[in-house]
Amino acid sequence: MEVGDYSTFQSHVNSIINTQKPCTTELFMSSWQPSTLKVYDSNYSRFFSFCLKNLLDPSNITIVVFMDYLTYLFKLKPRLAYSTINSHRSMLNQLLFLKNQTDIAYDPFITRIMTGIHKLRPSSAKYNEVWDVNLVFRYITTVIMYPKFTYSSLLHKTLVLLKDDKIELLDGEIEVEEGKTEHLSDIIYQKLVRSM
Repeated sequence: MEVGDYSTFQSHVNSIINTQKPCTTELFMSSWQPSTLKVYDSNYSRFFSFCLKNLLDPSNITIVVFMDYLTYLFKLKPRLAYSTINSHRSMLNQLLFLKNQTDIAYDPFITRIMTGIHKLRPSSAKYNEVWDVNLVFRYITTVIMYPKFTYSSLLHKTLVLLKDDKIELLDGEIEVEEGKTEHLSDIIYQKLVRSM
């Protein structure tokens, strides 16, 4: 094992960049979003445990170790979603890229493994409810469009209509008077249904 601390994602990165200056480390780590670092830290913890369990050196990530780790994640119970396994792939790729300047994410073996995972465990739909698109299209055909309206003027008119219904916009969310929040698209769809 190489000399260095490899117990966390940040310590692994610090070992790779090999600097004693805290300011340099801070600048380097700030290149990732805090939410990404949080995910990478969690993912790395699982990877580090995998290495310890299999007597592997976390500082020496080979293509075989990479594939074995992805396979290990795929076989875990409870089952991990494709997106979760993909975030682990991304975390390992970042470490390999920093160490070897090699983007292994496009390696044919890793690509095949990830394709196999996606085919055997496809992503689930984000929404379980589907709008009737024909209803929206029928309504749109009844609307007279005036070319003089810009996107911003149409958005302004939409917000005025919503204000008439006593709906307030708060930090990008829409709060309906009863205190529950709804997406703007859901409210517009409901207005379309009521107007038909």
